[in-house]
Amino acid sequence: MIARRWRTRLDPRRADLAGDVILFALVAAAYALGYAFAWKWFSAPGQGASFFPPAGVTLATLVLVRRRRWPVVLAAAATAEVALDLGRGTSVGGTAGLVLANLAEPLVGATLLLWLVGRVDLRRKRHLSVFFGAAVVAAPVVGAAIAATTFVYVIGGSGWLRFASEWWAGDGLAVLVVGGAVLSLRFGLRLPPRRVVEGAALAAVAVACTYVLFEQGWFAFVYVPIVVLVVLAFRVGTTGVAVTGALLSFVAAGITAEADAFWESVDISPADRVLYLQLALAVIVATVLTLAAEIAERERIVARLARSEAERGAAVERSELAGRVELAGLQATSLRESAEQLSRSASVDDVAEVAVAIVRRWGGDHSAFFALGDGRLQLRAILGVEGPSGALHGETPLTLETPVTETVKLGRAVVPDAAELEERFPAVARVLEDRGWRTYGAFPVEAGGAVCGVLTVAATPEGWLTEDRRDLLVPLSAQIGVALGRALLYEETQAGRLRERVLARLAATLDRAMGVRERADAAAALLVRNGLELVRIHLLDEEGKLQLVASAGVRRADARMRRLDQLARQVAETGDTELLRGEPEGSFATGRGAVAALHVRGRLLGTLTLRLPESSDLSMTAAFADEVASRLSHSLDNALRYERERDVSHALQAGLLGAAPVEVEGVEIATVYRPGSETLEVGGDWYDVFRLGDTTLALVVGDVVGHGLDAAVAMGQLRGAVRALAPTGSPSHVLDALDLFVEQVPQGAMATLAYAELDLEDGTLTYACAGHPPPLLLGSDGGRLLWEGRSLPLGASFEGHERTQATDCLAAGESLLLYTDGLVEDRARGISSGLDLLLEVAVQAGADPPSALVDVVVGRLVVEIDNEDDVCVLAVRRALSRTRFVHEFPASPGEVRKMRHALSGWLVALGLDPEQTHDVLLAVSEAAANSVEHGYDFDAAGNVRLEAWTNDGSVHVAVHDAGAWRAPLERAERGRGRAIMQALMRDVSFETENGGTVVRMRLPIAGPATP
Repeated sequence: MIARRWRTRLDPRRADLAGDVILFALVAAAYALGYAFAWKWFSAPGQGASFFPPAGVTLATLVLVRRRRWPVVLAAAATAEVALDLGRGTSVGGTAGLVLANLAEPLVGATLLLWLVGRVDLRRKRHLSVFFGAAVVAAPVVGAAIAATTFVYVIGGSGWLRFASEWWAGDGLAVLVVGGAVLSLRFGLRLPPRRVVEGAALAAVAVACTYVLFEQGWFAFVYVPIVVLVVLAFRVGTTGVAVTGALLSFVAAGITAEADAFWESVDISPADRVLYLQLALAVIVATVLTLAAEIAERERIVARLARSEAERGAAVERSELAGRVELAGLQATSLRESAEQLSRSASVDDVAEVAVAIVRRWGGDHSAFFALGDGRLQLRAILGVEGPSGALHGETPLTLETPVTETVKLGRAVVPDAAELEERFPAVARVLEDRGWRTYGAFPVEAGGAVCGVLTVAATPEGWLTEDRRDLLVPLSAQIGVALGRALLYEETQAGRLRERVLARLAATLDRAMGVRERADAAAALLVRNGLELVRIHLLDEEGKLQLVASAGVRRADARMRRLDQLARQVAETGDTELLRGEPEGSFATGRGAVAALHVRGRLLGTLTLRLPESSDLSMTAAFADEVASRLSHSLDNALRYERERDVSHALQAGLLGAAPVEVEGVEIATVYRPGSETLEVGGDWYDVFRLGDTTLALVVGDVVGHGLDAAVAMGQLRGAVRALAPTGSPSHVLDALDLFVEQVPQGAMATLAYAELDLEDGTLTYACAGHPPPLLLGSDGGRLLWEGRSLPLGASFEGHERTQATDCLAAGESLLLYTDGLVEDRARGISSGLDLLLEVAVQAGADPPSALVDVVVGRLVVEIDNEDDVCVLAVRRALSRTRFVHEFPASPGEVRKMRHALSGWLVALGLDPEQTHDVLLAVSEAAANSVEHGYDFDAAGNVRLEAWTNDGSVHVAVHDAGAWRAPLERAERGRGRAIMQALMRDVSFETENGGTVVRMRLPIAGPATP
């Protein structure tokens, strides 16, 4: 009784004197408190007119109390305003104008709001829309006009329009968040206690994140309050959103008035900060309030539908027909279950599965659900079908004529009889006849007033779709439509988040790659890994033509691919993004996706083609395609400019290395220089080859410590010094002299050097290494590292220490490899493992010419060795005798190919024409293959020896093996090797010699090859 008495006495709607006094006191106190907040924010440095909570207090109170008590409310507001304004030093005229503005504004808003909707319920969309228009937008315009006029013409301020806009934004936000919060509490939360606790927790999270966002300026938290508001819209409703929005607005206004951390992260002038903040808060809160109202309305629709269907079921249950009672009970139960199940369905597929399951429970033999998207109907769920039924369930463009597409176009159910099916939809009629279904119907599913899907049903009994069943399928379709709309919104939200994640991953991926093709390949691969079916990147070449630089995903070149490339050329001409909607194009479709132009600084770089798979969570929009294209184009443009600068840097390095090595008769020379990284710095590695007299060839590979211009200059000086000192003495003497030289060139100190002199007549090799990796000698018996003649790096030797040198022999056909440590020194495993790998790779490629040898060695080791140092390699081979060729190899099919390569070089050097070379290679390959297969049974432990020489105007060939030949299999496609050899060569013979087999043959030649 006591509690009830106090609630009655404090009720602001009481009409007696005590109630008026209480109402006056409450309004004046709330007005004064809000005024204090607003004045505190307004007085902050750099702030304009701020969020004004009293405007919301007055408006909400006028709406809640009876009209005859409005004078009490207005008097309380006026009294508080006068007292506070005069207390702040405002003139009497200014105070009068501000009082007028602050009273006229809520009076106009409340009058319009009550006149248009009566009893205000913000859970209803219409009421909320009127609240936005009348109270939030229109009424503050009246107050802003009066206040701005007072400010300019009475108080003596300036900027009527700016003052009016700031007043309008501040009071509009106050009415929205404060008035909205108060009005939303009118009907209470009406939620279970658990849901109320959940709402309070979510509100606390939103307030905390808002505090962190504005206090610390952590912009990463900007999305969290918005997401929490959206969750509140679903979980708590309008009241939760309104109250939380008010709290967020108070926190944002209070912190931003005192802290600059947030404003320092946002490029907005101080004069505009509060205005932008208020507009942003108003848009966010209004948007989420609209969402909450939409959810509430849909829930009311679902509840009304459930109640109506339950009532209908109850009426049918009371009918005299027992069969109809049973059917109605089943259907009513299904509708209730469907309402529950559909309310829990988060995705389109979930909604589809529930829909078809309900129809099957009603007795239908078959049901399917199609979702509409991108101009076509896609099957999302099906029950009651086994085996192919393409005419019923294929992915159907709206351009085709079927009952399903007809339902979408007409917006109503299509239930054709047998004659109409046969006449208008013969393909569907044949499928139904094959399955024994004599009833078929398609029902539209609407969301937001538009058809967004179709529910189909088929049954064996003719006439199964009675009026009763049709009447129940209509509300079921409505239920499905509500759930489908919610699921589509959810899926679009998820797709948006997925697109954001893809863009973030794309940015990170592009940062990790350097070159144009590397970045294009990385971007294409990443996009395919994140949900796209096909990505193609074209760039303009120097002639202005599109060239494909990267492609990932589908690789077959079909009609769709050609159509996409044609669209890419069109986009390159127009510069406009083209969305692909999957419409038929003859007998094929381009698929869903987009083709966007790659622009940077007003210049066209190329095009980007994106295509989604048939089923994808990543929906395609023009904005997404343009954003991907923008990020990719800027990244590719940076890579293009970088590559041009890198080419200039490498050209400088090549210039410092000098021209290509001299050509020396009887010696093949090949060199490779490869920068250790893609930076623009030049390095200190170098090679040199020059003659010392008529019979000696000097070979040099060196490495100056460091990178950059100083290292390059020191490298050039050392290179010149070696050439100058080489004629003065032996390799060790040259290194001794270089020790003295680097004392004058400090940058050259600790440089390493391998210097060798090769006698071109007898192959004597004299060499010395100053702290440098050992040379590698490759011969017919494998390879070996030359570990002799070693000493300390240049400038590191001490007095009395003499440089040493060593001597070896480079036989005809053998190769010497000099290299820098960047080729073999692994940062993790050291140099030993690198030397082992070098030896392994070089031996495998030892039969190749020096140019191929250095390519193979460098190509393999720079991949497997973890080192970003420069790589410099010099390979020298003494040429074979022009009149004789010998090659021994293991009995393996792979070695036959290497033999062919080596023999081909010898034959070309002889001067044979291409036809003669082909004949000899083919005949020898047959003989060698027979030895590998029949002599050794592919056992690589055995060796095959090939000898070739010229004599008496012919090339003579002998292929030796020491194996035991097996009898060949009797197969029609085998046994042609002997015939081939005899057709191409002369005097072909097969002889047994030293326990093995020798195949001899010759080919008459003419011209330069004749000795």
